[in-house]
Amino acid sequence: MRSDEAFADIDALVAAAVERECIPGVAYGVIVEGALAHAGGLGVVVAGSSMTPDEHTMFRIASMTKSFTAAAVLLLRDEGHLALDDPIAQHVPELAELRAPTTDGPAITVRHLLTMSAGMATDDAWADRHLDADRDAMDAIFRSGATFAFGPGVAHCYSNLGYAMLGRAVGNVTGRPCQDVIAERLLRPLGMNETSWTEASPSGGAAATGHRLLDGAWATEPALADGGFAPMGGLWSTVSDLATWVRFLSDAFPPRDDADDGPLRRSSRREMQQIARVVPGAPGPTAAASPAVQGYGMGLRVSLDADLGLMVDHSGGLPGFGSNMRWLPGRHVGVVALANVTYANMRTFTRDAFDVLLDHGTPALLVLPVSVPLAEAATRRQARPRRFARVRLLCRLEWGSRLRRCGIRPWLFCDRF
Repeated sequence: MRSDEAFADIDALVAAAVERECIPGVAYGVIVEGALAHAGGLGVVVAGSSMTPDEHTMFRIASMTKSFTAAAVLLLRDEGHLALDDPIAQHVPELAELRAPTTDGPAITVRHLLTMSAGMATDDAWADRHLDADRDAMDAIFRSGATFAFGPGVAHCYSNLGYAMLGRAVGNVTGRPCQDVIAERLLRPLGMNETSWTEASPSGGAAATGHRLLDGAWATEPALADGGFAPMGGLWSTVSDLATWVRFLSDAFPPRDDADDGPLRRSSRREMQQIARVVPGAPGPTAAASPAVQGYGMGLRVSLDADLGLMVDHSGGLPGFGSNMRWLPGRHVGVVALANVTYANMRTFTRDAFDVLLDHGTPALLVLPVSVPLAEAATRRQARPRRFARVRLLCRLEWGSRLRRCGIRPWLFCDRF
């Protein structure tokens, strides 16, 4: 790969995105071969300052938090504390009165919520502004029920409320706030020491200030405090830490026999990155890059890209921030972008960055990896003695003759030999 040229073109993409999206500041990074190979920043951490963001500047990553909450749920599932097909009310008694919109609907389960299949209506703007709701407020929200667009298990419908319910389930099952479980069971073991539930970095780094455009000038957007909706979108993180998270998720592929030392088992990480619910007719980030198939896994969006194959991503948007992380599972290539303006469209940038990497010949994008068992099987097949080929030929001739006498086309069975 012509790395210098590729990274220079990605820098130019960022500059174009900053101007197009009117972004005060952005930090970004490119992961190649599992490492943060290139990182940079443009603009300012806060309007009126001279500090430029970099890979260690904290941004609120909003709905990218959902992948961490999903991982916490699967961790508890793996340990036998809950099952994905348990009714959510089994673990959140506050939801005992939650009912499907029709009498023939099933109980809403943990799996429904993880995969955005509960049918609860999309609630982005409302949920975004209730991030700091305290426990009493959340109890009242849970008791009030939900608005449904579909019946449970029928169709995809993105729900922040569903992930708030999952956060409460994690808290009830463990006796600890979901935020603490994620920090102690996922962030710290992975060395993600620049990621936290407040803008106070555990490592002492700077945090970007959120902005919105008001009357042609940048106005700061006060950050909502950590609260009951945080499991759907409350984390703060950096490009450097998110590169670690991308590497951890991507490394779940392919299935293999080597050490599986977590903190979340590889099979569960793979489960997160499988389409559980197709999103019909979902447009791609650009007209030229619309995926052939797009859906939702568990806390992650999954698509089948016409040029690059299986691709995983998730965006984040809150008042003051917009972000996206994107990677190819098992191929150790990814892009992360974090911006400090409300709902900045970083999803288009990360997809365009992959086109740049492909154009410049990034090896992992050009050659799909082959799993070790398949490679070994191919080697064994090539090493078979020639006499077996003769035996197979004789078998085909003998069986072909018998099958023809019975009026059966023998080529249907050719792969048996």
